[in-house]
Amino acid sequence: MYVCAGKIDPYVVVQYRSQERKSSTSRDEGRNPSWNEVFRFQINSSAANGQHKLFLRIMDHDNFSSDDFLGQATINVT
Repeated sequence: MYVCAGKIDPYVVVQYRSQERKSSTSRDEGRNPSWNEVFRFQINSSAANGQHKLFLRIMDHDNFSSDDFLGQATINVT
């Protein structure tokens, strides 16, 4: 099977503490995808006083093999 170099179908995995959400897969948007999605996370008010991190992992969806890691970002939440 021939795979066109550079074609990606990215999605984002968003993690806050033990909670994880996954965006839809962006198809046919090339290397500049955008998502307009809302994710809700349960926050414990007693733990909200501390600083926590929001982790974003960008992945490439593959049909016939494991999804590929493309990049990540961490956002401090206070």
